[in-house]
Amino acid sequence: MPDQRPGPSPYGAALRLLMEPAPNTAVTAVAKPPTATAPARATRPDTRRAPAETMLKVENLSISFRTDEGLITPVQGVGFEVQAGRTLGLVGESGSGKSVTTKALMKLLPGNAAIAPETRMHYTTKAGAEVRIDTLKPGSRAARQLRGGEIGMIFQEPMASFSPVYTIGNQMMEAIRLHKAVGRKDARAIAIEMLDRVGISNPSGRIDQYPHDLSGGMRQRAMIALALSAGPRLLIADEPTTALDVTIQAQVLELMRELQRDLGMGMIFITHDLGVIAQIADEIAVMYLGTIVERGPTREVIRDPKHPYTQGLLRAIPSLDHLQDRLTPVPGDIPSPTERPKGCPFHTRCAQALVGTCDRKPPEEVFPSRGHGVRCWLHDGNGRSVA
Repeated sequence: MPDQRPGPSPYGAALRLLMEPAPNTAVTAVAKPPTATAPARATRPDTRRAPAETMLKVENLSISFRTDEGLITPVQGVGFEVQAGRTLGLVGESGSGKSVTTKALMKLLPGNAAIAPETRMHYTTKAGAEVRIDTLKPGSRAARQLRGGEIGMIFQEPMASFSPVYTIGNQMMEAIRLHKAVGRKDARAIAIEMLDRVGISNPSGRIDQYPHDLSGGMRQRAMIALALSAGPRLLIADEPTTALDVTIQAQVLELMRELQRDLGMGMIFITHDLGVIAQIADEIAVMYLGTIVERGPTREVIRDPKHPYTQGLLRAIPSLDHLQDRLTPVPGDIPSPTERPKGCPFHTRCAQALVGTCDRKPPEEVFPSRGHGVRCWLHDGNGRSVA
């Protein structure tokens, strides 16, 4: 088989920065998007600041689907929190349950899906009201107000979100008027202001264009403007930069950081790329086959990954500094939810799996350090490595 090496990641420098020993004093990095000659550096907010308000708390989220093959459960026992002004990165391969998890938050699951009764999803609105998302009916007025007005979503492919037969402006104005008591003229002014804010030139002219009139990068910026047009408190970004080239990707990431800082939003950023996560997330939750196998502060998880899956994802990232190094991919493929292994879901691909243990019972979450959790039999109940 010919040697097939993916191109170098522009985020190699970001990962190297995070993997360096922690300095004795805090250093603030200056945000600069990567260029063809200068890879990006990690510029996330300092995770050591005072605790922020928790706006979203998910506990024991399990989602099942009725299919022709029977009942499958692609998400099992997921839990996490999102704080105001901070970003949680959900990372994992395709099929790990990331998108299904966030669709549950948006009440966008299909009709054959069901959320387990023990699930709790607590959300605090802009007005300070407490909402149990898991109890909302998908078609209810409360759920419609939640979508867009409280929680916005950016999708990977803008053309799948924008209607090709309506202008960018008409679609933004519809979203604005759905959640704000404004007329058409004021809604148009808000839409133009938002297009300008996301860096679209000539917004008063672009607002009357159709999605196909814009370049890929501009469409993604317009998608961000649409998601933010009703002023949500929480933003979900589902692989928003995957289809973009490296330079545009870096610009969009920088834009999202600026908007989050200016608007004080919480954010859930979904990706398979730990390099992107190193750029934008304060905390990481690594998902595998519907389960969070490791979570914690971005800097700590990347510097000292505990779960073999997290370690494998990091080893699979190419670097500009080591172009001749052979990558070590995670062996095998992620199983189908219909063929979920017994015990630890990762044991069928894990070189460190303990026969008679990992293949029998799912591990409980343990904490090697404060706030850094891992579900792995290689770590004991006191968070110590037993490997």
